[in-house]
Amino acid sequence: MKIVVYTVITFAPVQGFISKSRKLRDLYGGSFIISYLARTICDAAEKENFQVVSPATIKFTQGTPNQIVIEGETAFHQDRIEPIFNEAWQKLVKACREEIEDLVPRDDYGWQRNWKAWGNYAWEFFCAEGKQGESITEVREKLNEIKRSRNWVGIN
Repeated sequence: MKIVVYTVITFAPVQGFISKSRKLRDLYGGSFIISYLARTICDAAEKENFQVVSPATIKFTQGTPNQIVIEGETAFHQDRIEPIFNEAWQKLVKACREEIEDLVPRDDYGWQRNWKAWGNYAWEFFCAEGKQGESITEVREKLNEIKRSRNWVGIN
């Protein structure tokens, strides 16, 4: 009997990220970035011989959903996935910063702190690791519970 363990991964705030779109090109760009980050996770899983169950076979990056289901003989642990996700995001942020600085050269950019914060704190990463015999639905329910139990702090 084949051992199957599911891992379900997502990241947030996807809706907030997309809702900032004021123009169609912003919406396209935001959607593309989210798809790129999701694709990075899928590629990392496949590289480590896990099977990406959902989304189905990906031939291109555009339209990749941000909830990913991975199957393997063991869980694809968060401590292996999250650094890959963060690295992809930080590379993207760095490329954007460098492009802006090249297009609008100045000596007095005071944005370093903001760019660093954007690169380090823009996303929340969630991962639910199933046990042998648990269904995809059960692991997705675990993921939803993890997201609901976040330690929110309201600023008044």
